[in-house]
Amino acid sequence: MTMISEFMAYPFIQRAFIASVMVGILCPFVGNFVVLRKMSFFSDAISHSAFAGIAVGALLGIDLSLSSIVMAVIISFIIAYLSERTSLSHDTIIGVAFSGAIASGMLIMGMMKGYRADLYSYLFGDILAISRADLFIILSVGVLTVVTMLAFLKSFLQITFNRELAQVEGINVASR
Repeated sequence: MTMISEFMAYPFIQRAFIASVMVGILCPFVGNFVVLRKMSFFSDAISHSAFAGIAVGALLGIDLSLSSIVMAVIISFIIAYLSERTSLSHDTIIGVAFSGAIASGMLIMGMMKGYRADLYSYLFGDILAISRADLFIILSVGVLTVVTMLAFLKSFLQITFNRELAQVEGINVASR
C-alpha cells in the first residue's frame, strides 16, 4: 500500500491518473453509439487525422493542439458529407480518409528539416506528459460531450436503432 502512495506523490502520476479516470468515464457515453452504429473504424481515422493536423501545425508554427482539433473536425465533416452524398460504403470512405490523413501527416513531417522526436511522440502518446491544461481540456470536452449526449439521448437512440423510423418521426437523421 505504501508503494502506491509513494507513486501518487508525484504530480505527473496524479495528472495521468486523473486523466485516465476522466477518459474512462467519458468513453462509454460515446463508445456505445460508435459500436452500435458500426463506426469503430471512424474513431481510428479521426485520431490519425489529428496526427496530420499536428504535422500541419508544426509546419506552420501554430498551436499543435488547435491544429490537430481543427484537422480532426474537418476530416470528420468530410467523412460525414461523403457518406451522405455518395454510394460508397462507410468503411471505404473512412479507410481512404484514414490512410490519406496518416500519409499526409508523414509526408509533411518528412518535408521538415531534421528529426522531430516531439512530433513523433504525438503518434504514440505519453500519458505521463499530461499537463494541467490538458486536464482542463479533457474535463471541458467531457462535460460538453456528456451534456450533449444527455440533451439528445432520445434522438441518438432512435437514430441508432432505427434510422428510418427516426426520420419518419421528424428527427433530422442527416445531422446526427
